[in-house]
Amino acid sequence: MPESPYNKIAAELHSLIADAIGEMTRNNDWARASRLVVLGQRLHSIGASELDTAALPQDAQKYDEPGPPVRKTVPADTSVRPNQAEKKPLKGTYPNFQRENTSLVKIGWSKSQKSVYEHKCPRAVVDELTAACLRVDGRFTMEKILPLRATAVGEVLPDYQAYVALAWLRHLGLVTQHGRSGYSIPKASGLSAAVASSWDRLQTR
Repeated sequence: MPESPYNKIAAELHSLIADAIGEMTRNNDWARASRLVVLGQRLHSIGASELDTAALPQDAQKYDEPGPPVRKTVPADTSVRPNQAEKKPLKGTYPNFQRENTSLVKIGWSKSQKSVYEHKCPRAVVDELTAACLRVDGRFTMEKILPLRATAVGEVLPDYQAYVALAWLRHLGLVTQHGRSGYSIPKASGLSAAVASSWDRLQTR
């Protein structure tokens, strides 16, 4: 059976979206990459059942917004009252960082799902990222220092955990982002001490 015009066009769009997502992730443009992942999945859901969606990046844990919302069927005789609507979080509430045993917990707000999500990374990842940042002279990108490795055993650490640690350092002002051109450390000489003292001040749960 000849390929339909729709499937041919959809396949081309799918390929372009996958290429764009790859470029955005290399430039740390997670918000736009996440939106393209959602777009690609919606394209598949409206009729491109023959397309192979395995090429789309599935590492949504790197993004601030983890994946598209799940559609729910609401009965026709059911209406949502104003006081039942999901409340918009107060500005500045998220992201929030806490400590759970020896792990850093990032608590964020997903605009697409209108709900709270959590990402975690061990304290060891925070320390390895701090050390890696200090080994780079001047401005750096995450591509230059990833993957991180555990110093003691040489084990490769998950990239998404490194991004959780990076988000905390940026939140503290210990690392500054310069758009797509990378990051810098305002006070490299005091970075390790600042990380240690900030860790001790984290709210525990």
